Amino acid sequence: MNRVYETFQSKPEVIIVYSDIPPIEAIRVSGMNTVAIRVSLRTEAFVSFADLLISKLHQGQHVSLFTDQIRTPTYVIDTACGLEQAALHGSPGEIYHLAGPETISRYGFAVKLASVFNLPESLLKPCSMDDAAAIARRPRDASLLITKFTESFHFTPR
Repeated sequence: MNRVYETFQSKPEVIIVYSDIPPIEAIRVSGMNTVAIRVSLRTEAFVSFADLLISKLHQGQHVSLFTDQIRTPTYVIDTACGLEQAALHGSPGEIYHLAGPETISRYGFAVKLASVFNLPESLLKPCSMDDAAAIARRPRDASLLITKFTESFHFTPR
């Protein structure tokens, strides 16, 4: 498995900043009294992937989902608790990953979500990353390794 380690310095082709806070890499080298946290992927307008998926399925929309990209979903309550731990006890200049401990494909996650919320699984369409047009290619394993976080804060998200 090629999980992303906290020490990995990503070099995105485009950095989008939604506030006055500089990107993670700039924070690390700036010497600022700041802790950087990478969290699992969010979707448009800060709506969670799960909420967006539930909304589309309720509306009867078909949703194409990757079977070959792995993520580490995170429970929002655990994200909030983890951010609090990092703010209170994190080391300035450090980068920590905050994510759930399990990996799953987007399609696998959607199947479980549809089952739990009694939504039509027939609207879920498995696809490959190779079939999707993308502005920037992403790794097949986009999971976040959280060892540094769990060891530093003695907190393991669910």
